[in-house]
Parts: sequence; structure tokens; C-alpha cells
Amino acid sequence: MTARWAKFINGLLILFSSLIVFIGAENILKSGAAGIENKVAALFILFNLLIILCTVVFGVFWNIFYLFLVFLGILRLVELYHIRYLIYFLPAYILTSLIISVIRIKMLFQIKGYRNRIEVLEPKLALLNKDFEESEKIKEALKRKFERLSNLKFIAEELSTTLTLEEVTRCATDRIIEIIPRADTSLIYLVDDRYPAGDNPELVLSSVTTKAPESESGNMAADIFDRWMLRHVEPLIVTDAKRDFRFSIGAVEEIKRDFRSLIASPLISENRIVGIVRLDSPTPDSFAPDDLRILDIFSDLVAVAIENALLYRKMEELARKDGLTELYLPRYFHMQMETMINSRRVKNLSLLMLDIDYFKEYNDRYGHIAGDIMLRKIAASLSPHLLEHDFAVRYGGEEFLLVLVDCDHRTAIERAESVRQEIAGQIFSLRREATQVTVSIGIATYPDDGKTKEELLHKADEWLYYAKEKGRNRIAYTPIK
Repeated sequence: MTARWAKFINGLLILFSSLIVFIGAENILKSGAAGIENKVAALFILFNLLIILCTVVFGVFWNIFYLFLVFLGILRLVELYHIRYLIYFLPAYILTSLIISVIRIKMLFQIKGYRNRIEVLEPKLALLNKDFEESEKIKEALKRKFERLSNLKFIAEELSTTLTLEEVTRCATDRIIEIIPRADTSLIYLVDDRYPAGDNPELVLSSVTTKAPESESGNMAADIFDRWMLRHVEPLIVTDAKRDFRFSIGAVEEIKRDFRSLIASPLISENRIVGIVRLDSPTPDSFAPDDLRILDIFSDLVAVAIENALLYRKMEELARKDGLTELYLPRYFHMQMETMINSRRVKNLSLLMLDIDYFKEYNDRYGHIAGDIMLRKIAASLSPHLLEHDFAVRYGGEEFLLVLVDCDHRTAIERAESVRQEIAGQIFSLRREATQVTVSIGIATYPDDGKTKEELLHKADEWLYYAKEKGRNRIAYTPIK
């Protein structure tokens, strides 16, 4: 409708322009000025330009209509002023108009043909455009996958240089939430190694990284989804925790943490599950299957890093502990004592030096294997007497040290007597024969008996030999003032 009105208005403008040309020609003829023929000829050239414009823009109908009007105008001029030579312009004018009309009609047919071809090509172009859009989407998806795999490569390098278990899990939770940014919280649970194989394992939270404020993070204890992972040992994706038929809605509502969707993958090492890596989001449908595939690859990297960290911890334990008794070696004792005394972290501590009475005769009678068994059993009997920061050391062949942190002289005497009585009362069966051993104990307390490690060792050794000289199976110490 708008295009038709535009044509109509433009046609009126052209007719109005023609009227002005006729009036101008009539005024020129009335004036009788010299060179009137040239001026009228110029006006009719203008007519030709107008008719060309009319023909090209508005088509053949407007051309014929306009031609008729011009013809009437010229006859009017000839009739009034007897300017017969103007009739000579008519053939040229008509011929020009007809030629332009024919050309325009031919152009219209060509344009129509082009339009038909375009209509035929439009479905193909649409298909090509759709293929291009799909290829762009595939290209973008491949780009994202490449970036994720590149990040996984860097993470693998970072994890390979991390040796402690705490650093491994903390690095893992920090990095996975960067690779899958739709996650709000990332967690790693490790299987509690205190439970023997075959028992119902418990999961212990090792590391958590969350975008939510700490006050809103809620309880991070293992829940029904993590226990499901322990049973099935396979990746898990939950689009909406409140609508997943695999899990009881009552059990889900008991969880104190705010999340609606999650993905999780088991950490497998040597064909056994050692933990779980999990991502949570507070909105449903946050994760896609591709996210779970990335998490599954990531969990394999983390499992290898955890295995390396556990091996490193075991090597450290072997380097710090005696292989027979599993008590600390003297090097660890010297290092810890230097740290505690020099840093003044403790106000007092007590050192108990134990020696097995007549251990050489015991070895000669029952053999060195029996002696090793006895050493292991005595070392095991010392552990219940150690508090949180205390530790035991195998200081020599049959000598042991107990370091009692924040323990004054009087309390050390009581605890030493308790150790002596327990060992003396134990019956050890060797080759179906009941055997017993006793120990002698020397006690030194910091800072009363010495302010350095060397002074404490010397004082404890003095009292140990004093106990042996007085008949063994006894404790000896500096008299309490």
C-alpha cells in the first residue's frame, strides 16, 4: 500500500512539473522575445527527460498517459500561436518514448527471470546458511573443548608437581570450578582409610571450593548422592535433585546444603574407589553430559595425583619411622625437639627414656626373631599412653623415648609408672611359652632438668642407668621439691 501511494504522489509531482513547463513555454511565446525557437526547443528537451524518468520509474501506462498529455499540449500551442515547426519534435519524442518503453519491458522480463532464479536459489541459500550456522556452532564447541582439554593439560602438570594430599585436593577443587564455571561448589571426599576393605567405608571431606558466601555454604558432610556413588562406582549427573526418581525426596530434603543439580565422578586408584569429586549448582539443569565427560577425565587425573601423594606420604613415613616398631626414628625426635624448644611453643615437656631389662638374655634364649616380636609388642603397648601431641621414638636397639608435651614433672612420674606397670603385667606367648619382660625408665622434664635437648637427654639417660643400678623394673627421676 505504501509503494502504490509513493508512485501516485511521484506521478502527481511529474505532472505538476510538466504543467510548469507548459506555462513557461506559453509565456515565452507570448513575450515574442528573440531566439524564442531555441527556448521552446529547450523546454521540449526537458519534456523528453521527464518522459524518460516517468517510463523508467512508473512503467508503460504512465508513459502513454503522459505522452497523450504532452501531445494535447503541443496541439494547443500550435493552434494558438501557429508555431507549426514544433510538430517536428513529435516524431522524435514518440520514437524516444517507445524505445525506452521497449527497453524497460525487456528489463522487466529479465528482472522477472532473475527473480525466478533467486526464488529457486533461496531454499539452497537457506540450507547453506543453516549448514554454516551449524558449522559455526561445531567450531565454537570444538574451541571450548580444546580450551578445556588445554586447561586439563596444565592441571595435570600442576598436580604432578604437588606432593602432599592436602595440596592435591585443594588444587583440584580450585581448578575444576574454573573449567566448569556453571558449578557453584566443588568438593572432594576421600574414603576414610581407617576402615578395612570390605567394611562400609565412610567419606571424609578433604577440600571444598565455593562461590557462595561461607555462611550460606551449609553442611558439607557426605549425603545420599555421595553414598550412591560409593555403591555404584560410576559417574552421576542429577539435573534436578528434587525430581530425580533414583533418590528419596525425604532424604534429599534432609540435606542442609542449597543445591538443585550436580555432577560427580569416582576417584579410582588400583581398581578401588578412594574418593569422589563433585560439583553442585543451586539451579536445575546447570550441567550437560559434556560437563560430566570432562569431570570424568579430570577425576582420573586427580586419582593419579592422590595415589602419588599417598605414596609420597608413605615414603615420608618410612623415612621418619622405624620399619620394625613403626615408631619415629631419632632424626625426627631431634628435629621436633629443636623446633619445640627453640620456638618456645611449649611451657614444659617431659622425656621418658625406656630400656628393656635383660633384653640380651631374652634374645639369646628365644632368638632374634622372638626379640623383634617383643619389640613390636612393647611399641604397640606405648601408643595408648600418648596424648594428642605426644610421640614415641625407637632411640636404640631396645631403648625407647616418650615425648610428653605440656606434661609437668609430677604428671610425667605418674604416666611413667603406668607404662612400667602395664608392660610388667603383660604375658607374651612365644612358642607356646608364656614370657614376661620389664622396663626401666628415666625421667627428665623441661625446663627443670634442662633447657636444651642435649641436657634433657643426658639427664634422662642418667636416671635410666640409676634405675638399672637399683635393681631394674623401676622408674628414676629428679626428686620433686
